[in-house]
Amino acid sequence: MGLFLTDGSSADLFNALTEALEAEGAMCEVVALKIGGVSLDDGTKVAAKQKIDGGPSVLFDAAAVLPSEAGVAMLLKDAASKDFAADAFGHCKFIGYSAAATFLFDAARVPELDDGLLALRGAKDVQAFVASCRKLRYWPREMKVDLDAASLSAQPY
Repeated sequence: MGLFLTDGSSADLFNALTEALEAEGAMCEVVALKIGGVSLDDGTKVAAKQKIDGGPSVLFDAAAVLPSEAGVAMLLKDAASKDFAADAFGHCKFIGYSAAATFLFDAARVPELDDGLLALRGAKDVQAFVASCRKLRYWPREMKVDLDAASLSAQPY
């Protein structure tokens, strides 16, 4: 799983998610704006395995997008960050997200939130998200994504 964080991301969500993934036997890599990593909202330093420019969502089976409210403002200006969200959606991946991530989804032109995007507010949400990821993809989204692409290609230049 690609776990996209910014400075100020929730330590509680990060800890709940990494513990649930470890219990599941799943692998997780932190993706951040800089390889130096981030400082969570409780001051904990977390190293990044991937810098957003080199760690796109295509590398992962699922994604969690957990920016802080302050951190998402930087992501809105970054093409690779918007691509991370748009590509994860377009590839029908399960995506867990914090409330601030909805601004990134809007900027990335994610057409709508569906049942493959799960809001993460606490440990109970994290457990449901990890369980959903066992399916690998949210296939009901595929026709919506394909139809959107088809309608774009049918537009005259």
